[in-house]
Amino acid sequence: MVLRANGRMAACSTAAGPALEGAKITFGMRGAPGAIDKVWLEDGELRSHVIGDTEATGICGSGLIDAVASFLDLGLINKRGRIQSTKETNGQRVLYLNNDIYLTQNDIHEVMLAKGAIAAGVELLAKTLGITVSDIDRVLLAGAFGSFLNADNACRIGLLPAGLEGKATAVGNAAGVGACRMALSRAEFERTAELLKHIQFVELANLPDFMTVFARRMGFTEREVD
Repeated sequence: MVLRANGRMAACSTAAGPALEGAKITFGMRGAPGAIDKVWLEDGELRSHVIGDTEATGICGSGLIDAVASFLDLGLINKRGRIQSTKETNGQRVLYLNNDIYLTQNDIHEVMLAKGAIAAGVELLAKTLGITVSDIDRVLLAGAFGSFLNADNACRIGLLPAGLEGKATAVGNAAGVGACRMALSRAEFERTAELLKHIQFVELANLPDFMTVFARRMGFTEREVD
C-alpha cells in the first residue's frame, strides 16, 4: 500500500494475502466458479451469492469479509473474535454459511491476523507522514480483490480503519494498466522512475510500535461488534 500526504509518499507491505486469497481458510478458494463471493443479511437471515450461480464449493476473500461482517451483525462473533455459536464440527466451534460451507474458530483468527496487519499498515503509514487515519480523504482499492471488495464491510470488520468509511473507490487492475502505460510510453516510464525516488519504504516490523498497533487492530472494537 502507498499513502500520499503533505507532498510525501510512503509505502509498505503487509502479510495479509494468505487468508484473503483462501489459504489457511477451511473452505477457502480463489474467486472462481463455486466460490461464495458475497454474503449479506436479509430479514435477519444469511444470504449469499456464488460465482457462476452454481453450487457453493468454498468461499473467496470478498465473501469471507462479508461473512465475518454479517456474523458480527448477528452477534455471533465477539470483540475478541470468539465464536458465540454452540455448533461444533471436529471439535471446533463453527458458523455455517449454508448446509455444507462453514467458518471455524481458526478461520476467524486468520481473518483477524489479516485485518490487523492491513489496518496497522494504514495507521503506521499515516503516522510516518504526520497525519491521522481520519485525515485520509480518498482510498483507492486496486487489483481483482480490491475491485470486488465490499468497502463498507471492510470498514465494518476493521480491515480498513475507522474513519475511512465512504472514502473507498475500486480502480481495477491498476498494476496491469500502469505496466502497459510504462511499456508504451517513454514519458510514463521516466515518470515512474522519478516517482520511485520519492517514495519512502517503511519496514513495518522494524517500527518500535508495530506489534502494539498490530495487536490492537486484530480485535474487533465495540463499534465493530455492536
